[in-house]
Amino acid sequence: MNENKKQESSSLWRQSIRAPLILIVLLTTFALTILFYFSQDRNGEVYARYIETLSEYKFLDARLQLEMDRVRYNDKGDSSAIESGIMSLREIVVSVSTSIETFRSAGDWMPPYSQVDAFEREVLNKISLMRRYLKERRIWIQEWNALSSEIWQSPSSRTEEIFEILEAARFESIALDSMPKGLSKELSLRLQELLQKNREHSRIWNRLEYSRASLFAEDLILSFKARELVMQERRAMLSLIFYLCSLAMLLMALLLYVRVKR
Repeated sequence: MNENKKQESSSLWRQSIRAPLILIVLLTTFALTILFYFSQDRNGEVYARYIETLSEYKFLDARLQLEMDRVRYNDKGDSSAIESGIMSLREIVVSVSTSIETFRSAGDWMPPYSQVDAFEREVLNKISLMRRYLKERRIWIQEWNALSSEIWQSPSSRTEEIFEILEAARFESIALDSMPKGLSKELSLRLQELLQKNREHSRIWNRLEYSRASLFAEDLILSFKARELVMQERRAMLSLIFYLCSLAMLLMALLLYVRVKR
C-alpha cells in the first residue's frame, strides 16, 4: 500500500514539473548558445587591423613628406626611398578600399562608401602630384645649378644680386617686376623660364602640403574606433545576459534539488 502511494506521488511530481522544467532548460540552453555565437564576433580584430594600417599610412605619409622637402630644396632626397614610399602608400589605399568593399558585400559593418571613396581618390591624386613634382623638381634643380654656375662666371656687376634671387627661388616662389639688368639675353630668358617653372612647382607643392588625405585617413580611424566602442558595449551587455542566464540555470537546479528533497 505504501509502495503504491510512493509510486503515485512520484508520478504526480514528474507530471507537475517535468514539462515546464524541460522547456525552461531548453530555452535557456538555446539562449546561451546564441549568446556564445554572438560573443565570438571577430570583427573587432578586423577593425583593429584597419586602425593599425591607416595609422601606418599616416606615418609613411609624414615621413615621405620630409623626403620630398629635401628634393624641393637641394635634390638630395633618396629617390629610391621616395618611390618605395609612394608605392607603399598606393598599396595601402588600394588594399584598404578593396577589403572594405569585400566585407561590406558580405554584410559586415564598414564605413560609408563615400568616406572610403574620398580617401582613395585623395591619396591617388596626391601620389600623382608627388610623382610629377619629384620628376620636374629634379630637372629644375639641375637647371638651377647650371644657370647659377654660368651667372657666377658672367662679368655682370650685379652677379651677387642675381644669385640672391636664385637662392630665394629655391625656398619660395618669387615674382619679379622686371628681370635684372646686366645679363645676356640668353641668361635673362633662362632665368625668367626658371622662375616661371618655380612658381608652377610652388602651386603643386601647396596642393601636396594641404592635401586632405591624412584627414580622410583619420576620419576612417575614428569611424573604426567608434564601431569598436559600440562592439565593446555590446559584448559587455552579452556578458551580463550570459551571467543572468547562467544564474537562472543555477536557480533551476537548486529548485529541482529542493523539490526532490521534499
